[in-house]
Amino acid sequence: TGGGNISVGNTGGVTKVTTGGGNVAIGKVNGAAVITTGGGDIKVEGVSGEVKSVTGSGNVSIVSNEDQVNVVSGAGDVFVTFHPGTSGESKIVTGYGNIKLYIPENSKTTIVAKIKGKYWADSKDDEGFKSDFPNTTVNKEGNSITTVYQLNGGGSDVYVETGSGTIEI
Repeated sequence: TGGGNISVGNTGGVTKVTTGGGNVAIGKVNGAAVITTGGGDIKVEGVSGEVKSVTGSGNVSIVSNEDQVNVVSGAGDVFVTFHPGTSGESKIVTGYGNIKLYIPENSKTTIVAKIKGKYWADSKDDEGFKSDFPNTTVNKEGNSITTVYQLNGGGSDVYVETGSGTIEI
């Protein structure tokens, strides 16, 4: 649609949804999902295939059984639940907003979490980050801070980044 909300129930295969501006709500997708909106929230209740979602401005909520996700929001909070595989790469990015990432504790993955847009020199190393997992490194550079979490020896790479907000894993 050129502009407007889209609501889709459960689908039985690859699902591609695009709107120039509006919210997108999808039930469960039995296959890959590609979702794009110029501005609006995206919510997907379940995906069994690869996930790619982009919104210019809006909150994103994705639940996926797949081992790779790519989620981008220009401005908005992002909530992602997925099961990282042992190889491949996932990205979860918002320009301005908080990120909550839910993954199983037995995942073999390396999470690289970055917050930009704040002066970090006098801040505590863990400020802006909350995790059930211990970090392995913290790097402050200019107005950004990067924390790495290596779970169960590492594996697939998961990049998580916000321009201004918090990251919870």
